[in-house]
Amino acid sequence: MGCNCKNEQSQNSIFNSLGSAINDFVNGNFADEETIKKRYDTCIDCENLIKHEAMPPGNCSKCGCFVYLKIKMKNQQCPVGKW
Repeated sequence: MGCNCKNEQSQNSIFNSLGSAINDFVNGNFADEETIKKRYDTCIDCENLIKHEAMPPGNCSKCGCFVYLKIKMKNQQCPVGKW
């Protein structure tokens, strides 16, 4: 049996990101419309976007977020530093 460290680290990152986004949502920390638009435009062309129709434009393959929601939270960051 091999080490599952990378998968465990990835899961921890996803849970931390989700917790942070929920905290922003609950506290009303929303980004302004200009910031949301810039983030959307960056994400829509990103190689890490997993596009799907359930909640367009899709999920980030790096942090697992629903892009549509994460781009609206003021204190969130792109996991690869694009915004």
